[in-house]
Formats: sequence, C-alpha cells, structure tokens
Amino acid sequence: MLCATSLQAVHTDTLAADAGEQPAQNGWELSERIYDDMQTLLKKVHKDTTSLSLAMRPSAGREADADASPVAGLDDASIKAATAMLQALASDSVPKLVFLANLAHKHRAFYVPDPRAAEQAVAVAEADPAVQLAKAMGGQVVLGDQAARGAKDVRASTGELFARELRDSVSRVIELVAQLCQSFMDPRTREALDRAQQRRDQGTGARARSEADRAPRGSRGLSLSLTKQLWELTDSLAGSTEHTPAHISRLPRNNREALLKVWKQSELMLHDGLEELRTSCEEQGGEEEPAPASDDLAAQWSASVSLSPEEAVQARHALALLERGEVLQRAVRRIVVGAQSPAHLDLDLVGNAVKEMVESQDDLVAAVLYGEEEEEEEEEEGEGDGAGEQDDAEKGTGVQVGAATDAGAALETVDQGDAIREARTRFAAACAALARAAEHESIDTSEVERLAGEVRAAVDQA
Repeated sequence: MLCATSLQAVHTDTLAADAGEQPAQNGWELSERIYDDMQTLLKKVHKDTTSLSLAMRPSAGREADADASPVAGLDDASIKAATAMLQALASDSVPKLVFLANLAHKHRAFYVPDPRAAEQAVAVAEADPAVQLAKAMGGQVVLGDQAARGAKDVRASTGELFARELRDSVSRVIELVAQLCQSFMDPRTREALDRAQQRRDQGTGARARSEADRAPRGSRGLSLSLTKQLWELTDSLAGSTEHTPAHISRLPRNNREALLKVWKQSELMLHDGLEELRTSCEEQGGEEEPAPASDDLAAQWSASVSLSPEEAVQARHALALLERGEVLQRAVRRIVVGAQSPAHLDLDLVGNAVKEMVESQDDLVAAVLYGEEEEEEEEEEGEGDGAGEQDDAEKGTGVQVGAATDAGAALETVDQGDAIREARTRFAAACAALARAAEHESIDTSEVERLAGEVRAAVDQA
C-alpha cells in the first residue's frame, strides 16, 4: 500500500518554483546534491536487497523449493531479518526516493516574477466580459501565480530533462520494491487485497482485472528474481555497464548530462533511419530478383524496401535532406554540450527540439518507404466485407469500375505525395527549432543558421 501511494505521489504534478517564494539558488548545485543523495539511497536499496537474499537462505538441513513460499524453510530469526529488510525498503528508502524526485520536479523550471506581467494580466482580465460579469454578480476574481511569472531563470532551474529522468528511475525502483514486497505476502492477505481491488474497480467502472493482471503468487523463485532485478537496476543507475549501456540507464547528474543521454539515444535513432533510407536508395541501381517469402521475422525486418523509379527519386531527395539535418544536429551538439557551452542556455528547449527532429525524420522515412504499402493494406481491409458487392458492380458496369480504379490510384499517389511534402516541411521546422534553441549572445551560431537555411532551401526546391 505504501509503495502504491508513493508511486502516485511521484507522478503527481507540482507547480514549478517561483523566485518570489525563495532566494535565488544554483540549479546546477541543487541537481548535484539531489544526484548524490539519490546514489546514497540506491546503494542502500542494493544493500538491503542483498541482506534480504541472505536472510532467505534456508536453515541448515532444510531444503527450499523455488515454487514454495519465500519463507519456507526459514527459521524465526531469518523471517524476522527478512521482514526488517522489507520494512526498510518500503517505509524508509521509498519515501526518500519520492522526496528527491519531487524536489527535482518542483525546481525543474525556476521563474523570476515580473510585476509588469502581473499588471498586464490584470488589465487583460479586467477587459474580459466573463470577469466583468463575475464581479457584477459579487464574485471575486483571483489570478493564478502564473500571471506574475516572467522569464525562466535557467541557472536556478534543475531542468525538465533531469527531473523527468529522476521520476522515471524512481518509479522503476518503487515498482520493483512493491512487487518484491508482494511476493512475500501471505496468501490470505493477497486474496483480501485482490477482493478489495475488485470492489474498487467495480466502483470506478474500471475493467475487471484478469488473472494475468493480478500480482503473481508469491514464491521463493519470484522473490529471488525480483531481488536480482533490483540489483541490476540500482547498478545501472549508478553507471554500471554490465547489464545495460550507460547512455540508456545511467542516472544523470544534472540537466546537461540528461540532455547528453537524450542526444545519444536520438543520434542512434537518426542513424538507423538514415541507414534504412540510404540502403533502399543504393539498391535501386539494378533490377534484382524479389526476395523469396520467408517466415523469418529477422529476415523480413532486414530486407530493404523495393521502390519504383518515381519513389526512388523521392527517396534520394529525402536522403539528401536528412543528411543535411544530421550535419546540423552535430553542429548544434558541439555548441550546446561543448566545453564552452553557455550557462544561460535553456537545455530543455534543445532536448525537445532534438526529440521533434527524430520524430519528424521517422515520419519522412515512413512516408517515403512505406506510405503506399500502408494505404494498400488499409484498402484491402476495407474491401474484405464488401467483396461480393464489388463483384456484382464489376459485372454490370465494367467501364465505370475501371474509371473509378484509375481515379483511386491517382488520388492515392496524390495522398502519398502530400504526406511526403508534409513530412519534409515538419523536418525543416524541427531543424529550424533546433537552431533557434542553440542561439545565445555569447556564441557564434552562424554555421548552425547556415545549415538550417540549407535544409529549408532543400525543402523548397523539392
């Protein structure tokens, strides 16, 4: 129950900090302190789970089956020690982890109050007919704190990216701790909780939970498995690469490291999209025999998409555009995360722009390589139910059906072309947003601006 409440608390949204409520702070230093405290707690979780696994060792002369209860074969002292470890995890470590995650989230964006913004908000509210009516009826209009907010103080903020990473990591730890505690739960207690959950679902109108959705029956094997998962997770968050690459799992120290993590993952996705498109373009040079049908999913996945001559032209245009975008994002990265990156730069804007760039590239690659195939699949699904009606129509009005088919094919081509144009435009906008996010008075962004202009020009010429 405590873990469930903690999970809800860590996902509860809180207002960003206001500089009017507290003295100016150093967001970088606050992030470092939160990181250090988080690592201390993660080490404690690792230590407690280790002690728990030791306490679960059966007493001398007793055997423990993996399917048996986690406490089967344990003496009273071992059961007492295991209980103490579970209580330490659920009632001590979990609330502290939630506190740190919420602290980073609260200070993710630190705003400086602006009296002029407050005055302007009041003037706008006074001119609102709804506000005037409310006052005439004796109501009192209260403006929120957002009205007085001015510019974001980047130096005082921990950052959206950093806060998001911490909340996600803490949620994963709490979920495993909750499952571990449930694995030790007495069967009768588990049944009572399941019945209570069913009553809550009925009261809220939620879908009744299946057997698969419910917590699995506790066993020694399950408890040891969850203990191992907690070990691996805490090690990964501390920076160990034994189980997971650091750019995927390691907990960032600050918003810059959080941005680097996002950027590394985005670069891999951008590279994969480029390679997929580049491979399809390179294999259009000669006529190749179609690949034989295979049930092997790996073979189907690795097989390149066959393009018509017209589609190949579109693909080469898109490839040139994406290659320019790749050069742009590398140039921005040198500026943003380099040794001379300005402290006033809003890294959250950069991170959001990078994510938008990845999504827009995916849309463009999909529109070029798979747009027509997806439309054909949708048409086949729609024709399934009305196949008989279509056959009858074809018998009586062959010419009309043929004309309609030609018109449909033309419309299909137009639709695919529109999708590609929209995807190109979106990609160019994402590149422009990335260039703007890197703008700062203390650095030279002329190269970035030039590259963004080249992307825009390539779209206009396509």
